[in-house]
Amino acid sequence: MQRSVVLTSLILVFLIGGVLSMFTVYETEAAMVYMFKLKKDPQTGNAKVYEPGLHFRVPVLANVLKYDMRERLLDIKTSRITTKEKKDVIVDFYIVWRIDDLELFYNRTVLSAIGSAEEFLEQKIVSVMKAEIGQRDISELVSEERLELMDKLRTTADESSHEMGVSITDVRIKRIDLPENVSNSVYARMRSERNQESAEIRALGAADATKIRANADRRELVMIAEANKQDKDIRGFGDGKAAEIYAEAYSQAPEFFDFYRSMDAYEKSFSNKSDILILAPKGEFFHYLDSSK
Repeated sequence: MQRSVVLTSLILVFLIGGVLSMFTVYETEAAMVYMFKLKKDPQTGNAKVYEPGLHFRVPVLANVLKYDMRERLLDIKTSRITTKEKKDVIVDFYIVWRIDDLELFYNRTVLSAIGSAEEFLEQKIVSVMKAEIGQRDISELVSEERLELMDKLRTTADESSHEMGVSITDVRIKRIDLPENVSNSVYARMRSERNQESAEIRALGAADATKIRANADRRELVMIAEANKQDKDIRGFGDGKAAEIYAEAYSQAPEFFDFYRSMDAYEKSFSNKSDILILAPKGEFFHYLDSSK
């Protein structure tokens, strides 16, 4: 009887020890085992990182340190930052970060606390933000250059956060506001700059329009001159041809040609009944109207 009790007790101890020695690492986690110190990987010499799955440890003596490896969002409290123009802006932004190196993160944070890491990251990113915004004008912060600024902030902050075993995957500026005493002067200056640009564009447009009109007028004058020249050339050619035809006709029948010219002159002279011609009846003009001839 006593022997069976002892055997049962041993079995229970082994079962309880087996249960206590097992631990589960879930899909979103990674873990390390601490027993007086971090358990090392004999192949690499670094702390052994346990991937998702079922693992074993020395019960009671070994503690399991689990970490959530998913990305975390850290909302940075509103900061007042001075720009290149020595004017303050109110910036509201957040960062997305995750743990990359468990051993380094464990060694650099206080009791492996997430809050300690986030406090460190907030100091880093605010410092980087002040440095970057301090090199820019307000107009750059509210333009498309804001995307370039956020990308540079992420790169710079990520490089400085590696010493803590974490990486920054994104930095987003949610809001950039101006203090009320700064807003009016900034907007007035921006309006003045836009008005100046508008005036310059209109002046360039007017100059181009004048140039286009001048070129069009010049081309018109050239075309008219060429047309007049062609007209004169054609008329001269026609008059020359007509003179040749007249000369040829006259040489073939001079009497008929004189008669035809006289008839044409009569028609033109007496076409208007109100016209009065005072000529001598025996003049050469009425040569063909003289019935005696």
